[in-house]
Amino acid sequence: MEGSIPPLRILIMEKTTRRKILLILLNQGSIVELIKDGYTYGQIATMINELVAEEFIIEIEDELVLTAKGEGILIESNGKGNFKGIEQWIVPDEKSRSQKLEENELYLPNRNELHF
Repeated sequence: MEGSIPPLRILIMEKTTRRKILLILLNQGSIVELIKDGYTYGQIATMINELVAEEFIIEIEDELVLTAKGEGILIESNGKGNFKGIEQWIVPDEKSRSQKLEENELYLPNRNELHF
């Protein structure tokens, strides 16, 4: 149908993306990693607004800061994932995960699907 408006796409934030944003804010990092993950600046702004609405972060003097609730989510996610050392601030790349294989099963990835 010509001239029809495409349906609105609702952006649902994954737990790993939420964790990544909170870590970026905690360490005063850059959103470049989110851009590399394929998010647009508008989507990142929307996700940050969601985190503000959920009271995980607040704005103090033009700076975004984690709240106690936001820090609690990071501590909780570190505990669930049993992250230790460097793993606490490096977020796994979900798009590069593959399905678990049987013991003698061979996996040959498609070159076009590799995300390095």
